[in-house]
This record gives sequence, structure tokens and C-alpha cells, in this order.
Amino acid sequence: MEVDKVIKTYIDEKKESFRLLANKTNELLLAIFKSNNIVPHSVTFREKDPEKLREKISRHGKKYITPLKEITDLAGVRVITYFPSDIEKILPLITENFVIDTANSIDKRRATDPSMFGYASVHLVVEFTDSRLNLPEYAFFKGMKCEIQVRTILQHAWAEIEHDIVYKSHDDIPFELRRKFASLAGLLEIADREFETLKSDELKVRKEIKNSIIRKDNIDISIDLDSLGYYMIKYHDAKNFSVNNLRGLIKLINTKNIETLRNLNNVFCKPILDQADEEVKTFTKDLCELDEIEDCDLRYFFAFAIYFKIPFDQIYEYSYCPALDTSRALEKVSEKVKAYC
Repeated sequence: MEVDKVIKTYIDEKKESFRLLANKTNELLLAIFKSNNIVPHSVTFREKDPEKLREKISRHGKKYITPLKEITDLAGVRVITYFPSDIEKILPLITENFVIDTANSIDKRRATDPSMFGYASVHLVVEFTDSRLNLPEYAFFKGMKCEIQVRTILQHAWAEIEHDIVYKSHDDIPFELRRKFASLAGLLEIADREFETLKSDELKVRKEIKNSIIRKDNIDISIDLDSLGYYMIKYHDAKNFSVNNLRGLIKLINTKNIETLRNLNNVFCKPILDQADEEVKTFTKDLCELDEIEDCDLRYFFAFAIYFKIPFDQIYEYSYCPALDTSRALEKVSEKVKAYC
């Protein structure tokens, strides 16, 4: 077999077609993920680089008769997930929407000796289903295969480093180096599991915080983004309070000795909020499009200023109020600050 001839044929006749296939597979996967509310870390595609194809054909131990038919990763899509559980959600969707070439696919998470650590990834060689191939935009890809790789971020890091050091080495890897690789792989596998546990614990804590505030009326808890958000919904019906303004409030809260939601509740009492509403009306007159002042996030920042007797010019900068984000509004604020001080 003349490798140079195979590479020339690939470049001249096949490369662009496999790029189109990879792109089409990528587009379909993105649509599938979106419709199933799955947000991977990244999804990328490529056609096989000619020099990497040459390397694969020439690799020791590989014997190809017709490489361009036998090699199944001439088109490839790589899906990188955050957590191992994301992979378990994605694999059934690929199986449902593609024809899987099981003979050339491999789940390296289960293909290795369980007593050995190493690179774990799922490689699925796929083709489009007949129903899609019957559509004009897919008909061109009949008989063509694409490899979809699915792995976590940590698995990806391991694979890239291992490939750079091990696969590209022309000599056998010394025993000491292989031992180090095995040890590092074990650490990454543990880290992947711990991140998964951390994610699960986070969801449990958030659920407990929500249940404590919304159902049990417990506000003797510390303030963070989640607890403050649920508090604003429960006690002030502020369902549309922006995340940016929640963060701004937390910054303000951290400047004072406010440790729990109960402490904050003293600041956001009705008399203070009523006074804050009047101040907001004066500040944003002719600048704000809200019909009801009770819908304004700014009132809580002003309530904070009133309660702690802080000049308003030290408060509004924490808020992301669009009515104040103009030179005209800033002039108005400046005038009000002078009058207030």
C-alpha cells in the first residue's frame, strides 16, 4: 500500500466531504442537546488531519488494506461534559438518533482492567438513520461514518496529556513513567467522582435552603445568593429580582454586620421600604418605565441607605438599575446627593 497515494486521494477527494459530515453531525447533536436541556462544556468537530491520518496508517501494529474505508474517525465530533452523570444522559440520546456501528465503537470506561487506571472515554462510530438520509440535506452522507467522542473535562485533560507524552513518543515508555501516569489517572478518576458528589451535595443544600425559607418560614439562616433569592421571593414577592442585583445587595450586606436573613428583614421592614419608595420616585422621575414602584429593585438599595444612613451616591453604584445608567440620570443623582447631604 502506497501511503502517499492514500493521503493524496484523501486530500483531493474525501477531506472536504468528511468535514461536511462532521459539521452536520455537530449541528444535529447541538439541536438534540438543546431540545433535552443538556448543556455540555463544549462540542467541537473536525475532519482528520492528513498528517495524523498518515501517522495512523503507519502506526506499528496497524495493517490496513483500504484505509479510507476501514478507518472510522475520518470525521469526528468531541463532546466534553462537566460531570460523569452528563455522559449517562447523552449516550442514550446518541443511540436514539443515530445508527451505531457497535463493532467499531468502544466504551473505554468498561473496556480496561478495573484494577488499572487510565484514559476513559466513550467512542461511538455512527451513521445517520435512514429517515434522515431520506431528507435532501442528509442524502449526501449515505454510507459515511463519523466518530463521536464523549468524555468529561478531566478525562479530556488526561487524554490530551497522555497523547502528547505517550502516543507521540517513538520509544517504549519507561516503567517509572507508566507508573506515574497510572497514579495520576487514578487521582483524576477520584476527582471526577468527587466533583459529581459536590454537584449532588450542592443540589441538596439548595433544596434544603428553599424548603426552609419557602415552606417553613425560617429566616434564621446565613445569607448567600440562594437564600437571599428565596427570601426576596417569599417575603417581598420579588420573583424577577435580577441575579446582578442580588449580588449587589450581598456586597452591601457584607459591609455591615448582617449575618442572617432575620437581620436583613429588619432593614426591609414596611416603614423603611415605604420611605425608600418615595425616594426612588424622586430619583427616577421621568427616567423609569415601571408602572408600579413596588416592582423596582432599586427600592431595596435605597432602604439599605435609609436604614444605615448612608449617602445615596454610595448605594446606587451597587445597583444595575437601567434608569440610572445614563448621564442625565447621573446628573439627577448628583443633585439629589447634594440635597441629601
